[in-house]
Amino acid sequence: MEQGKALYSAQCLTCHGDETGQNRQPDAPPHNGEGHTWHHPDRLLFQWVMDGPPLRTAMPTFRSKLSEREVVAVLAFIKTMWTDEIRKG
Repeated sequence: MEQGKALYSAQCLTCHGDETGQNRQPDAPPHNGEGHTWHHPDRLLFQWVMDGPPLRTAMPTFRSKLSEREVVAVLAFIKTMWTDEIRKG
């Protein structure tokens, strides 16, 4: 979890904001329960982090910056921002 948090802080925080959704870019959704990240399956989230979302916005790709294990760690950290109900699906 610590690795995911550190990577999120270094790679995602400036656009998507902190755990409360504060200090984010206007076009970047928060990753907490107020955003829509939790609506998507893990495989899509993983793919979008690596190669960018399908409706490509300003989000960069991270394939050359993060390993697959690092992306999994970031996604695990993002899930800590969700409520228990959201995590249970």
